[in-house]
Amino acid sequence: MTSFAKSLTDAVTAVLVADADEFTESFTPTTKLVPRWTLEDLATLRVSVCPGAFARVGAARGGHETGHDIASNSVYVLVQKRIGTDEGAVDEDDVDALLLLVEQIIGRFRKRAVTATSKRCVCTARETIGAEEAANVGFDRDILANHHVFNGVIKLDFAVLS
Repeated sequence: MTSFAKSLTDAVTAVLVADADEFTESFTPTTKLVPRWTLEDLATLRVSVCPGAFARVGAARGGHETGHDIASNSVYVLVQKRIGTDEGAVDEDDVDALLLLVEQIIGRFRKRAVTATSKRCVCTARETIGAEEAANVGFDRDILANHHVFNGVIKLDFAVLS
């Protein structure tokens, strides 16, 4: 039996696979409970989909508690690629192409419903996460500058409806 978190993560991966032709960069998304890549692995664009946090939130209607809880699950999509070499400068066109991919993935899940273990889940929020100063642009500048690795992290929050 598979956990709901893994099932939801697999559903997000399936959307990325099904919509592969819609993205400007070519990649094969993989579900990873614990993503680990070497610098050599990151010579190829890697898109990992990982389960995130689970929460139950009290539902309200018209400012009043309904007595029902809504389950909320997060899924993280990691976009990672080594750009350039340790000796060379980072190519800004490569960074821009990966930023565009992050934007495209976020856009793909705007109010998107997926099904996980027979439960309908709707994406209610999408955001990028990075180092504090880079959070607004969706990648970690320190990792890029020090290791020549683009490391974009997207957080997708899903409300479980049924």
